Amino acid sequence: MMLLDGPTTARDLLFDSNGTDHGSGVAVELDHALDGIRPGTLSSSVRQTIQRDVTDAIGGLLELDLADVLVSGWRKHSQLRAAGKRTLAEPGTRETVVLAEHRISYEAHPYVDVVLDVAPLTRVELTLQVTMDVTGLEASISDGRLNGLSAGRAVVAASLQLAGAPVARRSREVRLPAEISLGDGLRLA
Repeated sequence: MMLLDGPTTARDLLFDSNGTDHGSGVAVELDHALDGIRPGTLSSSVRQTIQRDVTDAIGGLLELDLADVLVSGWRKHSQLRAAGKRTLAEPGTRETVVLAEHRISYEAHPYVDVVLDVAPLTRVELTLQVTMDVTGLEASISDGRLNGLSAGRAVVAASLQLAGAPVARRSREVRLPAEISLGDGLRLA
């Protein structure tokens, strides 16, 4: 099921990875994130280990599937859920729901704790925010399931922060394919 004509992960959107693996797709500068640690406390090898751990955390975070964000948002959409309940209560019925402009948002806040021996030194926080502003979409619902979508477009925006400092921000308009069949459908009710 291909829901988006364009970037499919947060990495693709933010860094144009085009399916090639380049680590996290971003080189991070940790100095500001480690400002609270007394100079000389961390050796260069410990700093390299922290750098690797933070880069790995970013890499995992950027694997966020943008289609999953859309599907998750639609499962929570009140008009779709209501149509799902109605069609589940009346088997064999089908409803088409025209979705006016709507926004689907996702936010994650993972972190890497820096611990020396057993003493916590600092926490390096990451933030990934994704918003999708969707317009011109019709949804087909039957038997409590979202079975298909037609037409529509979305403006997808993502931002990545490391310890409160911006690392990357980007938005892009993507088209939803003209007709999308969702097979057995996505349960709404």
